[in-house]
Amino acid sequence: CDWSSTCALPIFWKTLQSGPDTDLGWLTSMAQLRSPASDVAVALLLERPDRSALLHEALRSQDPVLQSAGHALALAMQPPDPELGSILLQLLRQLSVATHPDVPGRVADCRRFEELLVLIADLNLGSEAMLEALTSLQLLLLPVDRFLADTIGIVLNGLQEGGAPDEVFTSLP
Repeated sequence: CDWSSTCALPIFWKTLQSGPDTDLGWLTSMAQLRSPASDVAVALLLERPDRSALLHEALRSQDPVLQSAGHALALAMQPPDPELGSILLQLLRQLSVATHPDVPGRVADCRRFEELLVLIADLNLGSEAMLEALTSLQLLLLPVDRFLADTIGIVLNGLQEGGAPDEVFTSLP
């Protein structure tokens, strides 16, 4: 499904008729950010007692659909998951800084780096540990991926200034 209106309505309707005990695979696939039923599916997942474990598993997943569902959960979870900052730091440290084989001047995991940076900025996760880790990562990436290093600089400025996420990314190159 490409989420066009002819495809989206039945999916949205099915999700509306779901509950927190609905098939977990279905709910997480509907929670992804591109899904027209994302808000409904996320609300149902947040009603589950294992919501934090689901969030952690989704963010650590190699599946882009689950990763997207994890981002949606993280953005909606109130109060925020207390382990989220450390999980995101761990994920950043696990990414490859090797050169991208097909794109000169970019690292192989540039897309995932950028997704995690957007999430960090959106959630305003500006702890001292996060700021230190992002500064180190920026210095590491500067000779390899200038665009990503600049993006980290924008996120750092936004976190240090306490700016709203929209303000942080309006200045992206």
